[in-house]
Amino acid sequence: MFLKSRFARRLLGAFLLLTITSLGVLGFCLSRSFQESGLEREQQSLINHAKIIELTLAEEMTTSPQTLPSTVQAISAQTGLRITLMQPDGTVLADSAEPAEALDNHWQRPEVQTALHEDYGMAVRRSDTLAEDMMYVAIPVHHAGELTAIIRTAAPLTDVEQGRAAIIHMVLVSMLIAFCVSVLVALLLARSTLRPLFTMTAAAQAIAAGDLRRRIHMHTGDEFDTLARTLNHLTTSLTQKIEHEQELNRRQQVFIDNAAHELKTPLTSISGFAETLQEDDFSQPAMTRHFLGIILSEAQRMTRLINDLLALARVGHLREDPSRIQRVPLDLGAVLARCAESLRGKAEARQQTLTLETAPALTPVAATPDLMEQLFNNLIENAIKYTPEGGHITIRCQSSATHVWAEVADDGIGIAARDLPFIFDRFYRVDKDRSRKTGGTGLGLSLVKFLTELFDGTISVQSVQKKGTVFRVEFPCQA
Repeated sequence: MFLKSRFARRLLGAFLLLTITSLGVLGFCLSRSFQESGLEREQQSLINHAKIIELTLAEEMTTSPQTLPSTVQAISAQTGLRITLMQPDGTVLADSAEPAEALDNHWQRPEVQTALHEDYGMAVRRSDTLAEDMMYVAIPVHHAGELTAIIRTAAPLTDVEQGRAAIIHMVLVSMLIAFCVSVLVALLLARSTLRPLFTMTAAAQAIAAGDLRRRIHMHTGDEFDTLARTLNHLTTSLTQKIEHEQELNRRQQVFIDNAAHELKTPLTSISGFAETLQEDDFSQPAMTRHFLGIILSEAQRMTRLINDLLALARVGHLREDPSRIQRVPLDLGAVLARCAESLRGKAEARQQTLTLETAPALTPVAATPDLMEQLFNNLIENAIKYTPEGGHITIRCQSSATHVWAEVADDGIGIAARDLPFIFDRFYRVDKDRSRKTGGTGLGLSLVKFLTELFDGTISVQSVQKKGTVFRVEFPCQA
């Protein structure tokens, strides 16, 4: 079954290709190394023989040069080497293969040219005389500090080539044996590798078909264990995400229903009073002004609601695309000072005391100034709305090495313990009638939480009915 898998075939092919390639490279290297070693040994042997011949012929070259051809023939017969003796200008004096007068001038031969300037010269080429590949080594002969002759020894490379052929034959046989063994090993490896893969594939297909309770249970002691745990974790995360999406859809539907309801109420009032005014003869100006006041109040409430909805939508877009957020180092104390100054008039109109307490040299946070001001304006406005006349509102701000925190505290009406878990939900209002009278839309605290989380902060609240409320916002310091 596993041989039908394309992955198994690729694994088998890759394994065999790797084996053959490795053996081929190894065979090539061994062959090349053996050849170079053989050539080096052959070269050294020819150099040694040439030096021995130099010593043997030293006296004869000066006393009886006419006997050199026969001596060279005798040495060649004993050593099996081709020996050539020539003058410095390349004229052949004696050669073991042919008569000297039958040979052309050897001065241009590479090994001779090198020997004229070095300790020896070497060349490998095909011999026209012997019709086989030969190695030539030439050494200079000096007498009284002058170059008097050149001795060249040469030998066929038959032994080196035969050794190389033997190595190639051995490598080919080894490759064949290794290929057979590799096929067997690759088959066993592919089978053992694909067994857990097939198990995970079946489980993944079941999960994809909707069985989110399916889990993979295996203990192979390798990366497949990690993959199985990852798939299990992915399935769990997917289940949670689906549940989260379902909850988001439910909350979105609730939000739409609430938004429609909140807009429908003022629209109904505006429509009803407008129809009344349309039929009014304006004989009672006081009542007419009363109706117009209600229409204006409801229109203003719709405006506030729409503005809050737009603000929430803007924050939502920023959360989806954080790259659009322009963060700068921000002094939270300065932000709170501007917020307090802008809202001090509202507090004084209700005869409330608004106090700002900020520590000096606050550590900056990374945030957007206008969004941060919007956050604290909402908190301070809430405190003003829900604190009776003559009450106190205190704004505090301090920092540590890692965090900056701010509090907006009041001694107002407070929030019941049963309502605290829900105050950040959209359109949630503790007292709807009272909220409408104060101009609340039920979106302010939801916007505050959105903005806090937008800048990686946390918000908490403590409240006791008829004693007051404290909102605490904490942000990490700028990195």
